[in-house]
Amino acid sequence: MINEIIKRDLKKVSQMDSDDIMDLLDLDGEDSAEAVKSACAAYVGSDLGRKEKTRKTEFGGFGRKSARVVRGGPAW
Repeated sequence: MINEIIKRDLKKVSQMDSDDIMDLLDLDGEDSAEAVKSACAAYVGSDLGRKEKTRKTEFGGFGRKSARVVRGGPAW
């Protein structure tokens, strides 16, 4: 139940106007407010830090199997 409350509050923060976040958290710049918004959205998207986001481009667009090196070298 507490996790749902945290998710709801962080979603609200990620959707707030940058000026409101700057006033609420006493931040100096709009870049800081945007960073807070994106951090909250990413944290909620990762199920409150329980899972890491995987990047599909981690292997340069190749899947794990196609990126493996076959033992024995090239067949010439």
